[in-house]
Amino acid sequence: MASGLGDSQSTVPSSNFGARHSGPAPFWGLVNRSAITLGAILAAHTMLETARDTLFLEKVPLRHLPWMYLAIAALSALLVMVPRRGGSKSEAKPVWLGAGLGAAALGTAAFGLFATASARGFYYTLYLWSGLIGATAVTQFWSTMARLFTMGEAKRVYARINLGGILGGVSGAALARGLFLVAPARALLFLAAATFAGAGILSAFSATRASAAEAEAPASQLAVQPALVRDVFDNMYLRRIGAMALTATITLTLLDYVFKRALVARVPAESLGGTLASVALATNVCSAVGQSFLVPRIIRLHGAVGSLIVFPALLLTGAVAGTLGPVVAVAVAMRLVDGTLRFSLHRTAVELLFVPVKASLRTRAKTLVDVVTQRGGQALASVAILLLPPQIPLRILTAVLAVGSATWLYLVQRLRAPHVELFRAMVEEGSITTRVKLPPLDLTSVEVLVGALSSAEDNEVITAMEVLADRNKVPLIPTLILYHPNPRVVIRAFEIFIAANRRDAGTFAWRLVNHENADVRVRAVHAAAALAFDAEQVRAQLRDPDTGVRATAMVELWGRGLQNDEDIAWVGTLFAEGGDVRAQRAILTALATTRARPLLLAALPLAQCDDPEIKAAVARALETDPTPEALPALIAMLEHHRTREPARRALVAARTRALDALEAALESPSTPREVLVHVPRSISRFEPELAVPILLRILETHPDGMVRFKALRGLGRLTANGARVDVDLPRLMPLFERNLGQAHLALAWYESLMDATTSNALKAEHDLLATLLVEQVVHALERIFRLIGLTNPREDWEQVVAALKSKKARMHDSARELVENVVDEPLRGQLVPLLDAMRASVESRRPLIRVPIGETGLAALLDEMVRGSDLTVRSIAAHYAARLQAAQAS
Repeated sequence: MASGLGDSQSTVPSSNFGARHSGPAPFWGLVNRSAITLGAILAAHTMLETARDTLFLEKVPLRHLPWMYLAIAALSALLVMVPRRGGSKSEAKPVWLGAGLGAAALGTAAFGLFATASARGFYYTLYLWSGLIGATAVTQFWSTMARLFTMGEAKRVYARINLGGILGGVSGAALARGLFLVAPARALLFLAAATFAGAGILSAFSATRASAAEAEAPASQLAVQPALVRDVFDNMYLRRIGAMALTATITLTLLDYVFKRALVARVPAESLGGTLASVALATNVCSAVGQSFLVPRIIRLHGAVGSLIVFPALLLTGAVAGTLGPVVAVAVAMRLVDGTLRFSLHRTAVELLFVPVKASLRTRAKTLVDVVTQRGGQALASVAILLLPPQIPLRILTAVLAVGSATWLYLVQRLRAPHVELFRAMVEEGSITTRVKLPPLDLTSVEVLVGALSSAEDNEVITAMEVLADRNKVPLIPTLILYHPNPRVVIRAFEIFIAANRRDAGTFAWRLVNHENADVRVRAVHAAAALAFDAEQVRAQLRDPDTGVRATAMVELWGRGLQNDEDIAWVGTLFAEGGDVRAQRAILTALATTRARPLLLAALPLAQCDDPEIKAAVARALETDPTPEALPALIAMLEHHRTREPARRALVAARTRALDALEAALESPSTPREVLVHVPRSISRFEPELAVPILLRILETHPDGMVRFKALRGLGRLTANGARVDVDLPRLMPLFERNLGQAHLALAWYESLMDATTSNALKAEHDLLATLLVEQVVHALERIFRLIGLTNPREDWEQVVAALKSKKARMHDSARELVENVVDEPLRGQLVPLLDAMRASVESRRPLIRVPIGETGLAALLDEMVRGSDLTVRSIAAHYAARLQAAQAS
């Protein structure tokens, strides 16, 4: 993919982070408008709640408060269960947010007109109205955010958006506190109505954002239906979120009751409004400070699930202290903790939990969890309070709060496993699985394969035989297949019958030693001797006019010690320079299944020839009968891809002697690098208990980076095959730090290069160097995750790396989230910033106005690269620097 990088003169094909968005203004403008809108909503809601609590506690006995909790829960459940018609494309856009805020403004203004009423029914209705507005407006706002931002974007911007909301809460509380000095509580209702109206106007920001929009299924029913409830209940992740939300709501409802009961007992009625406004102001200020300085850091270090632990842990500490110490002071302190964390850290972390949920389920499931589950918790808490004796001591209530907080904390811990599994599944969905395990053959499959043996298509016949052989079904292949008209089919059948030791095929093989095709005669002699040996008939084949047939017969005789002087003389001629190539290949092919040590030793000089096919045949013969004399030749064969695999199999057959020879080759300065880089992978073919210690030593000490990487791949192969690699994280940390340092350096160079200005004449060098630096970062990342795979082989790290390089933001963010939850410290603390830095290089997070470093700065940058450790980067940078210097001189 060729994408614009930095200045207009550069287009660099690269991985995911080699392309940047067109500009930061639209993205961050959207974030800022979102923050202001949430601030207006929460400012209005803070003023509405302050006015409501003041009027209610002044006019209605406190014992009626639980009934209000219960009524709000019932009305919320009823509201969300009312089906909505539609489901058109417009419903995929957040039109409900603007409409809901407009309704909130009108309704709140209407309540302000009648706030002097003396009937208690008015205050009950006002309490219910404020509760419903708080539930629907904020829920709809965050549902809109989940549609607009990916997981990675959400983790960066939710804290900023939430800060806007908290600052709005501070403003609302400050306005409420100031207004109580000069006006009654009803004035707050008019001010809240005006603020709701302003938020409705601001909600126009929610136009579709193309760069982050999802292919989201139409939300045809935002109402709760039986199918939706079933979908949520069947999903372990959503079920556990619901259980946590239920417990949290029960605990916080009880906390609200304890606080208001303590307040009514200590504060005169005429001072309630000012006191409530002061508490609201204090909690919002604390929340703003926490959101500004603590929440982003906590989210970044501990992720969504880890951040959710803080709130219940603090409440549990406070509840235990209230049980043992001053109850009223602790109740006020816990209310401050509640106001500080509920709408900052807790809200941000909960919203992050919903972002990775599939778009087709997210909005409706969030509605169910946010409204029904939370209001259900409020209802349960209300019923529990109503069932308690009216004069129950506050100390007992704080003990109940401690139990609720502990349960809440336990349920948060249980969220971690399904949260990680969700990201693991998202990574797997976005990757292509290449490891396919074929199912066992059933009767129908066997019938199809046997029928394919009669096919007119020769390739189909061969494939059917090979599948049956792979599944240990060779007895189902009829020996009459040896009379097939195509020599390729007959030769492959002979190979399969020999490997399976099909003795009944020996008789048919003898009938084919006079076949018209010389290659068939060669295989027939070999099969006949292997399956039904007859010395006289084999020696008779020494008179065949084809040298390949004669050579095969000779191998079968020598393998049984029946050679004579005439044979020995012919062998000497055969393996001399310029000998018969067909006979040589026939001998080596037969030696692959028939042991004839004298012939094999005589054939060893062929390992030095230039024909890779002959060399590969020597290696296959040595696999059957490895000899120490052949080890140097086998190691040299690692250089060529056509001889590499048979040579490795022969080395493994030689066991410890070959392993010693491979170690010696690694240490020898005379070993060609073309051979050296293939030695670690060859070592990984040996038994794990022998190979792993050697590969670890190579990984830690070998001076050649490519050799170290090959050792790392070899260890990864052993781990993937179930071998135990006893290596701990501290031992690997120097390797991690080396690769992390290389990645950060290459990324810094890349960013500086993108800020450089250069002429069109040097565009090719500029783009080539940029592409190379991108590859350096990606390769370092791959090495890092291969190292992680040694300590944590349970994850498919190849899929994780592929997802991190994906052009799809959601795939990248899912992989990052998995890394954050699975990788242990201290590596996680160093790796996650690298992933974020990579992501930052592609997204619109750079300032609008940049100062190019100019040609002087570019020359200094290239000089720094020339002094680096990577040979390729040094070479390209040196060439670029020379061209730049020449251009400046001219």
